Amino acid sequence: MFAVTAHDLCDLVDKVIVHRPYGPAADRRDVVVFDCTRGWLHLAAASNRTLAVARTAVTGSHWSAPVSYDDAYALRGWLESCEWVHVEHCVDGGYPSLRFSEGTANLAVPVRTDSLNLAWRALLRTASRPASYVRQPIGLSSAEMALWQDAGPEIEVWHAGGRAAFLITAGPDFVGAQWPLPGGGNGDALAGWSLRARQFLHEGMPYEVGAVYADARGMLWRIPAMPAPGEEAVAVSADPASVVMPLATVLRIGGRLLKLPV
Repeated sequence: MFAVTAHDLCDLVDKVIVHRPYGPAADRRDVVVFDCTRGWLHLAAASNRTLAVARTAVTGSHWSAPVSYDDAYALRGWLESCEWVHVEHCVDGGYPSLRFSEGTANLAVPVRTDSLNLAWRALLRTASRPASYVRQPIGLSSAEMALWQDAGPEIEVWHAGGRAAFLITAGPDFVGAQWPLPGGGNGDALAGWSLRARQFLHEGMPYEVGAVYADARGMLWRIPAMPAPGEEAVAVSADPASVVMPLATVLRIGGRLLKLPV
């Protein structure tokens, strides 16, 4: 459990919740992932072509909990009347949940165990690899980015020469150019972010927090959290039933677990 200001938590939700998938296959990707490490609470969400990750400093443990967008919106509204909120990843009534509390008021948000794994760390690692040519980062303001939203329903962004950052086209009848903010940026875009998977050993085998595994019977299991010293590791069935079982029991009944690819 850790405490965080309601303002900071609202800020995280607001930054990522607009990135929502759509289309026939959107249902199992329609989640906001609350991802906690010892030093940070991350919120991650993805649409069909965007990925957004926001974070705030906390003193927590290692766990990953996807929640539905509807529940994330409900949480956002509940936080409006709060100041400091305690956040706990727990099993509530036999089902994994996130419990948010302030004084006697509390809100339990169910974990979407049947969602697809949003491997945002792996996606960012891939996206941050430079191309064969190296360009300095381009500084833009959010207000300038918003200027392009009325250019057309779809826009194209082109590498630009000279001092321009990029060219924008929207169909055959619109073209524009964007110049960067003075100064620009330097260094690694992901400096200060830890993108290593959180793993722990159980009976000599590594298991990754948030990943989905299949047993010998074809049943899918999600590893929701890293066990604290002296605690027993658990797995949650990756289906709407959300059955919570000790990892040792899952291995005894279903045999060795195979991690599913991202």
